[in-house]
Amino acid sequence: MKRRETHGSQGVAGAADRRLAASELRDELLRRMRTARLERSASLRALAVRTGMSPTLLVLVEQGKRLPSPRLASEWVETLDLPTDLAQAFVAWARLHHGGPEERIAAALVLDGWRRANLPAPRRTTIDESFVRERFAARFGAPATHIVVAPGRVNLIGEHIDYNLLPVLPMAIDRAVVVAVRERDDQRVRACNIDERHAPCEFELDARNVPDASGSWSSYLRAAASIVTSRLGEPRRGADLLFAGDVPEAAGLSSSSALVVGAVMALCAARGVELPREELMELCARGERLVGVQSGGMDQAICLGGRLDHAVKVGFAPLSLQPAPLPAAWRFVVAHSGVLAHKAGRAKDAYNERVRECAEALALLRRSALARPEADWRELLRIHGAEHLVALAERGLPPTLLRRSRHVLQEAARVEQAVLALACGDLSRFGALMDASHASLRDDYEVSCPELDDLAQLARDLGAAGARLVGAGFGGCVVALCEARLAQGLADELRERWQEPRQLPEWSVQVVRASDGASTRRVDAGPACRA
Repeated sequence: MKRRETHGSQGVAGAADRRLAASELRDELLRRMRTARLERSASLRALAVRTGMSPTLLVLVEQGKRLPSPRLASEWVETLDLPTDLAQAFVAWARLHHGGPEERIAAALVLDGWRRANLPAPRRTTIDESFVRERFAARFGAPATHIVVAPGRVNLIGEHIDYNLLPVLPMAIDRAVVVAVRERDDQRVRACNIDERHAPCEFELDARNVPDASGSWSSYLRAAASIVTSRLGEPRRGADLLFAGDVPEAAGLSSSSALVVGAVMALCAARGVELPREELMELCARGERLVGVQSGGMDQAICLGGRLDHAVKVGFAPLSLQPAPLPAAWRFVVAHSGVLAHKAGRAKDAYNERVRECAEALALLRRSALARPEADWRELLRIHGAEHLVALAERGLPPTLLRRSRHVLQEAARVEQAVLALACGDLSRFGALMDASHASLRDDYEVSCPELDDLAQLARDLGAAGARLVGAGFGGCVVALCEARLAQGLADELRERWQEPRQLPEWSVQVVRASDGASTRRVDAGPACRA
C-alpha cells in the first residue's frame, strides 16, 4: 500500500467520477430499480430518450459504476412511475452523494428507513446468540426470557471533553456484550460469564450495596444493580444473568460501559420495565461512576443511541443526539497497541486527575475572561471562541493547566470541523483532524504512550487518511480512517507489521462498522426461577 494513495479532496462533487463503494443497500436498491424497469418493459435506450440522458450513463448507473445526479434520479423514477418508497430511496441515494450537508442528513434518514424495511438486519456481534442461550439453560436449569445486546463504541473525535459538557462524535460498533437473562422470584442476582477469567458472582439486590472501585467485572454488575434497585424500588426481583462479549477489554472501546448498559437493561427486562432511552443514558453513566472513574456520559449515550452506518454527535446538559451519516466509501480500522488500558489503578487515578485539572483550568479562565462564576466551557467558547481563550490561557494559566485547557478548547473546535467534513464527505480533512486530535492528546493532555504513537504513525504510513488513539488513552487501541477499498489491506498490513511480531491475538485488528444502539428482545418465556 502507498501513503494516502488517492485521497486529495473528497468533496461530494467529485464522488460521481469514482466507482461506488459496494454495499448491501446500494446493491439491493439497484437490483430493485432494474427489476422495476424490466417489469415495465422499458429499455435503457428508451429511458434515455425520455429523460434526455446518455444511454451509456444510464448503463453505468444501473451497474453501480456511476452515481446519478438528483435530477436524473428524479426523472428516472418519474418516468418509470415507481412505488413511492423505492422512488424516494433512489432519489435520496443520489442526494446523499450530491447534496449539501443538510440534504445529505435528510437523505440518510430516508435510506435508513428503507434499509430497515427491505434488508435483513446486519450482524451486530460475532457472538453466537444460540450458543449463549444454550449455555444459559445448562447453567441455570431454565431458558432465558430475554437477550440484550449492548455495543462497544469508537469515539471518532472529541476525546476527554464529554466530562466538560462539550459535544463529541462517537459511533457504536458491531462488537457487543450479549446478556441472557431470566427473572427470579427472590432478590438474588446470579451472574456468570462465558469468559472463564471472570468468576461467577452472586449478591442481593440492595440500593445501598455500593460496588467497590476495583474495576473487576463484578463491581460493574453491582453498580448496575444498585442504580436499577434505586430507580425501580419495590418489589425487588432478582435475575439470573449470563454474559458473553466480543468488545475487547482494556482497549478504549468501552467494554465496561457496554457491560453496565447490558446489565441495567437485563435487570429492567427481568422486571418487565422499559425506561426511556435518555433516562437510561443518564442512569448508566451515574452507575459507572460508582466504580470510581469520574467519566462523562458519552459512552453510555452512544451505546444506547447508536445508529447503523452513522456517527452521532452527542451533546450534554441537556443530552442530545444528532446522527451523522458515514460515507459509504469510508472505513474505520481499529488496532490494539498491546498495552492494556485498565480503568483501575494508575490509569484511573490519571483520568480523574485530568477531570480535576480541567475544573481548575475552567475556574481560572472564567476569571481571566471576566465570565459569570457559573459559566462552563460551552459558554466561554460561545462568547470568546477557542483562539481567544487559548491566548488567555497562555497568559494566565500554569503550564499543566495551559496544556489541558488548550486540548479541551481545540478538541471542541475539531469536533465541529469534523461534523462539517463528515457532511461534505471530505475524507482528507476528517483524517487530518484525527491526526491533530492524537497530537493534542499526546502533547497537551499527556494520555498517549509510545506504543500508541508508533501504531498511529504506522497506520498513516500504510495509507490511512488519519489515525488517533481512541478512548481514555494510557494504552488500548488506535482508530484509523481509510477508503473502503483500502481497509482490508490496511488491516492485514497492521496485523503483519504490528500484531504478529508482538504475538497479539487475531481480534486485535478489526474493520468495524457503525452499529445500532443497545436492544432487548424477548425469547422463550416461563415461570420465574429459584434455585
